[in-house]
Amino acid sequence: MSHVPLSTDSSETLKKAREWLDTCKKEHKKCQAAKSQKLFYPSRLLDLHAECGSGVKLIDTRETDQRLLSEYACLSHCWGDVEAKCMTTDANLERNKLGVPWEEIPRTFQDAIEFTRSLGIRYLWIDNLCIIQRNEADWASEAALMCHVYTHSTITLAATKAPNSHGGLFSSRSPEYDSSSMPVSLPNGGGTLTVFARREMPHFPTSEAGPDRPLLSRAWVLQERILSPRVLHFCKTELLWECLSGDTCQCVSPAFSTGCQKTSWSTALSGDKEAAAPEEWLDIVQEYSKLYLKFRKDKLPALSGAAQRTAMFRNGDTYLAGLWKSGLPHGLAWWALGDAAQKKRPEGDEWAAPTWSWACIDAPVRFFWWMEAPNQPVAVTKKAEIEYYSADKAGRIRSGSITISAPAVEATLAYTGSESVTEKRGRNKIQSIILSIPLQT
Repeated sequence: MSHVPLSTDSSETLKKAREWLDTCKKEHKKCQAAKSQKLFYPSRLLDLHAECGSGVKLIDTRETDQRLLSEYACLSHCWGDVEAKCMTTDANLERNKLGVPWEEIPRTFQDAIEFTRSLGIRYLWIDNLCIIQRNEADWASEAALMCHVYTHSTITLAATKAPNSHGGLFSSRSPEYDSSSMPVSLPNGGGTLTVFARREMPHFPTSEAGPDRPLLSRAWVLQERILSPRVLHFCKTELLWECLSGDTCQCVSPAFSTGCQKTSWSTALSGDKEAAAPEEWLDIVQEYSKLYLKFRKDKLPALSGAAQRTAMFRNGDTYLAGLWKSGLPHGLAWWALGDAAQKKRPEGDEWAAPTWSWACIDAPVRFFWWMEAPNQPVAVTKKAEIEYYSADKAGRIRSGSITISAPAVEATLAYTGSESVTEKRGRNKIQSIILSIPLQT
């Protein structure tokens, strides 16, 4: 048990964050090994030591001598329903390059700016300031870079407890979790020992969303967490740390867990042959499918960074609308959970993916899994065609089709209810599937 400061906006909290970051950089071999030696900077960054009124301006790294740049942080946050006044558009792009007015910067962004400065990091990437909003061409080109933006960052600050950009990073915990001391007499005249105790604080696994952690319910955020080498969650009562080596938090520090969800996900995209098995990608898809996405057209773009990352280690494998060609038979064996499985896409709703892909439906999905005999694939992909909206081969698509070859067997569908088969389609659940498979002698 560790002492937890009353506020996450305290010198103790900042000291702990610096300690975690320093330890990770110096001692975590897995995190050091994952650091890319290739120089990369996002197209735009916020300079937090600019010579202007707010000290914050937008810079275009393509117009800057990158040898003069240094490490940068990212912010992961919920947009909410109210747009930030400082949001970069074509209309205010040049203004933001001269300086972003402090009074237009929402509280969450202000807190992130101050905390990033306190960590000794000069540059910060925030999506709605560093991507030109309402500009489809810029959005498409920048969305295709998400893999590199987060992978090459030093740390991502996650506004985990804030429902929007005005909720802020920091919060104060209840005094009920203060530590109390009590003297305990040791046997045989061994003196007195002071013992500290406190009520157990609310704790959560970072794989679960909840009312106190709305950020974790957002689909875009999953790949931000997976791709970032380090994530610092600002929660309701404390800070929580995740990196490629494990996780910890203020209430249990210095204890360090090496089996956290982020470690598993990130390893699956890292090139580790055992961890990057086909089922690992499908595990990520299953988690992703549970999360909230405001626009259906973002179904594939919001996971494109993770797809690009794992593509680096798949020896030329082809990405097909959320699935990998090498694991297509398993990838096609999906079903939707809950009542959403019976819902049809509303008329006029924007098309996101072909019906053979899990991305065609807004519902949590699961995949069947089976063992295949060596050199005897269940199915063979004969042809695959995908038409893309942009150069991002893992992003939004216009159309997609596949042709596969596989053994066929006769099957009978048994429906619930008493209506005719014609009436049942789309209205009643399939109760069972009976396969007629001849026995081999």
